[in-house]
Amino acid sequence: MTRYILVVLSWLAIFGMPACATADIQKCPDTKTAPSFEPNELLIVFKKGTESSRIHTIHESLKVEVLREYFGGDIALVKIPDGSSIEELCQAYNTFSEVKSVGLNFTTIRPLKS
Repeated sequence: MTRYILVVLSWLAIFGMPACATADIQKCPDTKTAPSFEPNELLIVFKKGTESSRIHTIHESLKVEVLREYFGGDIALVKIPDGSSIEELCQAYNTFSEVKSVGLNFTTIRPLKS
């Protein structure tokens, strides 16, 4: 299972997550029709070469709690603060040029069809 998660995270780091590709709020996921996801968490992918101090400053400015970092901080799992919404945070993260993509933390993994 751990190997599978690392493969998925590697793929996301390379190709990005399609959920919130731009700062346009319509590009953020529709949380009413999305498969199962953690309602107070987002996965943030930063562009390669972004300094860790800058990443920390971005998270701090949005008042999120970093739950876990992957690939040296290039991908972060963050907890949305009380009173904020997924859509607000998606839009806020996408205002930073260092952010490659923002997506939901899905809890359901569908098998690939062959």
